Amino acid sequence: LKLVEHNFICEDSRILVSKIKKETTWFKAIKACGAAGADTILVLHNKKDRKKSINYFNQIGLDIIFSGEDFSPGMEVEFDGEFKEGKQL
Repeated sequence: LKLVEHNFICEDSRILVSKIKKETTWFKAIKACGAAGADTILVLHNKKDRKKSINYFNQIGLDIIFSGEDFSPGMEVEFDGEFKEGKQL
């Protein structure tokens, strides 16, 4: 809400988020992200609603640029054979 109060979210994005909230009931969260009018819209939903979400965004003419299916498994740290416990990196 502070971002909206200080007018840090472009008007077009606020309007789009409001439209999505009015037209849908299955999204758990909706947020405009980005800067300088290059916003993207982040939506969170249950896996079971994936197809419904894709269809909705196709209907309103928005491209899906990232899907939870593409999440990174995370970061891994590997040590070479020279590493010994207590030794500084």
